[in-house]
Amino acid sequence: MSGLRLSCRSTAKSNAIFQQSTQKVDGAKIVDYLLADVGEGITECEIVKWFVEPGTRVEEFDNLVEVQSDKASVEITSRYTGTVIEYCYQVGQVAKVGSPLCRIQLESAQNSDEEPVEQDHSNEAKEVNEEKHEKAQDTTNHTTQEFGAKEESEPSSSASRFATLATPAVRRLTRENDVQIGEIRGTGKDGRVTKEDVQQFIASKSQYKQKTTDSEHSSQSIRNSTLATDTIPITGVRKAMFKAMSNTWTAPHFGYSDEIDITTLEAVRKRIVKANGKSIKSNEESKLTLLPFLLKALSITLNDHPLFRSILDTQSMTLKQAKEHRISIAFASSKGLLTPTLQGDVRSLSINDIARQIGNLQSIGASRNLTQSETGSGATITLSNIGSIGGTHTFPLIPPTGQMIIGAVGRARILPRFEGDPENGKVRPATILPISFSADHRIVEGIELANFVNDWKRLLEDPMSWIVKMH
Repeated sequence: MSGLRLSCRSTAKSNAIFQQSTQKVDGAKIVDYLLADVGEGITECEIVKWFVEPGTRVEEFDNLVEVQSDKASVEITSRYTGTVIEYCYQVGQVAKVGSPLCRIQLESAQNSDEEPVEQDHSNEAKEVNEEKHEKAQDTTNHTTQEFGAKEESEPSSSASRFATLATPAVRRLTRENDVQIGEIRGTGKDGRVTKEDVQQFIASKSQYKQKTTDSEHSSQSIRNSTLATDTIPITGVRKAMFKAMSNTWTAPHFGYSDEIDITTLEAVRKRIVKANGKSIKSNEESKLTLLPFLLKALSITLNDHPLFRSILDTQSMTLKQAKEHRISIAFASSKGLLTPTLQGDVRSLSINDIARQIGNLQSIGASRNLTQSETGSGATITLSNIGSIGGTHTFPLIPPTGQMIIGAVGRARILPRFEGDPENGKVRPATILPISFSADHRIVEGIELANFVNDWKRLLEDPMSWIVKMH
């Protein structure tokens, strides 16, 4: 079994074109179990937990591993029946989509089911005599099969082969320079990757490397500091937040702030809570806070502002307008900042439905990571409630998901406000809610955001105009 460990590490760098490596040892087929695309543009996942040990027999659909993406945690099950030979990643390490997670030795019943496409490397071995030990490694029982490809005696085109046609010397050059050979398009015969192709590819990256020199020197200075420190890895939700917020500044933001008088709305909320009685007070998951009212009014406002229920696709320069009202919320948890999307079209949800979903999500987020199904997707607008912690106005950052607007509400406070004509001098106590919005200025104009927020404000300051119409 020890010999198999080398193949796991060597194939980990050759899966950039999503190929599956297969070997046969003593007649038994060994397959690399690859990390599949989990969607939402995710390119890598952190290994959170292995459910099996090397040497464990697994059957189809048995749990193999739990991984954490930028969005949620996912439990991956086996597609095969066989024995787990080894891990390719340990807990805490990050696996790229398309790279092998582990290696599984299939049971005899599956060995004859799928024969991978074989590729002849004998000509490569003849070209470099001095690389005999690498030649043996590259030509011994190693075949590859592309996902979804039918069995063929020859590849359908040279484009599908360029990543694997290269001499051992060229492969060694890519390894020494930490280059994925699958990223290089060969100019040799039949798309073969040559030494010159690799050198030109490396040279093309020099400009980018030069731009990052200053930041690397800065990081090196910190590492060389004599200051006594503890090294704490950035993992899980915080790592996902790091990457998301690093990408969010690709959109030019602009902000808009206001205050909403929710005196009447707060009185209505208290009457509803009192009318519901113990059914609300005794169930923390259904606690009727102000947030469900804000979200429901936000959904009603979206009816007249289709721009804010759209997703920006920068590649095609188009807006994809959602037919449903998909709204996400942001809240702090023991695992970090979470931004799950409410399940279903918010137009069809009652205020109590929304309250129940919020309670469930906060309860789950306090104890563990949210799963992909619990996190949801497709939100076109996010509302964050910083008021539960404190503070008034903020400057929220738009998540890099294509949505173009995000809002935040601060802590509601009772403040003095003039009643009627200020010249009369009559002052009353008012419950004032500070609000802050940010929008993507590449698409959204200032007046469009202002009109949207003002329409939402009118609904919240006159709640009976829409609450009585709900069933």
